Amino acid sequence: GYVANVTYTGYHSFRGGIYELDPQVGPLLKPNVRRPMYWSGHRWTHESNARGFRGPCPARTEAVFLGDSMIYGHGVESDATVPSRFAARSGLSTANLGQQGTSLLQSWLIFERKGLPLRPRLVFVAAHPTDVSDATMIYEPQMLSRWLRSAPGSFQPSARQKHQPRARWSPA
Repeated sequence: GYVANVTYTGYHSFRGGIYELDPQVGPLLKPNVRRPMYWSGHRWTHESNARGFRGPCPARTEAVFLGDSMIYGHGVESDATVPSRFAARSGLSTANLGQQGTSLLQSWLIFERKGLPLRPRLVFVAAHPTDVSDATMIYEPQMLSRWLRSAPGSFQPSARQKHQPRARWSPA
């Protein structure tokens, strides 16, 4: 149950976790990570490529997928994710920029950093009602309001302090 999820999950930014903390995005998938994952009795392997997303690491791709756990592939192997299945059925190269518990604002920031350089022809966005509460957990209300009022690319929001990168712990 709960104890197993806390003990065996990799959804954290501590040693052995799949995330690093980013000043704007908050939790962001680390590049080049391979580790077993666990959640509520489900086991799978998390693998991120050199650019920090699941699946192949192409120089250019036809389609990019953005979203939360449904796109990331929570509980399934990389070849069973929505982007991977789309690639197998369509024959188009894809990039899986999905991330567990990610809001649409975080997806947009990830797309600007990791998706735009891939020059995709198609962009698919999966959204769920919980994405709104995910945004309010990561960003202060004034940060969300300012981002919504700004011109695209003109303002980078800052994640809440608890989602900011931290200096390594030192006994000093």
